[in-house]
Amino acid sequence: MDELQRFSTQSPQGAEAEQQIVQLECAVKSIMSPDARSRFANIKLASPQRAVQVLLVLAQLVHAGGIEQIDDASFRDVLVKMQSKETRLFRK
Repeated sequence: MDELQRFSTQSPQGAEAEQQIVQLECAVKSIMSPDARSRFANIKLASPQRAVQVLLVLAQLVHAGGIEQIDDASFRDVLVKMQSKETRLFRK
């Protein structure tokens, strides 16, 4: 989050982007189970950039109707799929 705060103080677009991320996080967290929220909080602490990527993927899935409720198992599945896609990109 510190990176986002530094970026937001540097440009007006950064403040707007941070606000959109916060809104997106609130929307996605509202349909997460407590275990999934806890797992997301751990990711956010360890890697804020990764947390934003995860939020975007979850928001896309929710918007497309792929997920209505995010429990810990479905959240882990999304993380595994994201990791496997990243691994394939690095192997090429």
